[in-house]
Amino acid sequence: MSYANYLYIAIRAAVDAGKSIMDIYNDPESDFGIERKADNSPLTKADKAAHRLITNALSVTPFPVLSEEGKEIPFKERSKWETLWIVDPLDGTKEFIKKNGEFTVNIALVEKGVPVLGVIYVPVRKELYFASSSVGAYKFTGIDSSSQPSMDEMKQRAIHLPMALAHQGVVVVASRSHQTEETTAFIDNLRKQGKPVIVMEPVKGGNLVKLPDAAKQVFEDLHGGSPASYAIRFAAGFPGILMVLSGMSDIKQMKDNISFMQNFQPLTDTEMEAVRKVQDIFRFMHRIACTACRCCTDGCPQHLPIRELLEQVAAELKKKEEPET
Repeated sequence: MSYANYLYIAIRAAVDAGKSIMDIYNDPESDFGIERKADNSPLTKADKAAHRLITNALSVTPFPVLSEEGKEIPFKERSKWETLWIVDPLDGTKEFIKKNGEFTVNIALVEKGVPVLGVIYVPVRKELYFASSSVGAYKFTGIDSSSQPSMDEMKQRAIHLPMALAHQGVVVVASRSHQTEETTAFIDNLRKQGKPVIVMEPVKGGNLVKLPDAAKQVFEDLHGGSPASYAIRFAAGFPGILMVLSGMSDIKQMKDNISFMQNFQPLTDTEMEAVRKVQDIFRFMHRIACTACRCCTDGCPQHLPIRELLEQVAAELKKKEEPET
């Protein structure tokens, strides 16, 4: 059976769900409506909105939907499904809460345990990956709910995957919120084996270029240069690094990145000392506001309510600092 006709339905569902997610993501008044699921993982209003939109869009097809955010369906009933949709309406809820842009909408159609088509949409980057056994695999950029290209138009404008790579390095894709000791050991082992390594996000999604005044002054006391230039040269200076991939928002940033990599020079001892000073400044600052993701709680061996305890301490300190009336 050919499922190609269902691919476009899944694409539109993913892209439209991406819009509902971004509406909440970009709302300065939204608290994301964070709840806790049975496994203590977070659930937000965006998860629920995307789930509703996708299940409604897929209801025009003859196949049942198994969604991570849907109601629990008994195995006895699910075991009879030969073909079904498997959906994660918001994959990366913790990253959504942290507002680092690293989350996706995932939809797949599975027949007898084998995926026959799939869609991955990255709302923040407006990047769409889609594939089916009959159509092939593609990457399409610049798509959101305001654009309605046909299936043929997308195939013509998209990049046909897999892309040929000019390097023989190893690209490691790891989760920021679910990093494990095994993954870290695997990356270290690649270096020991002399495998070239590609570094991604050297400035942590742009967060490391938004320096506090004290840190800015440290770099200005040297000889100028953008914070991104120090971050990228720092990463590129390690042994075995083949490439450093940094996101760029405009031509100026691109030219800046190219300028200090064309005739690459690792950080000097003086520059490394400056970087260490900036590191110390960050260590003594509360740089990231609590997002209630509970990553610290989930990983606590004593299962302490860390967030609540810190809130109590903060409230007590604030009370002590208030002048007596």
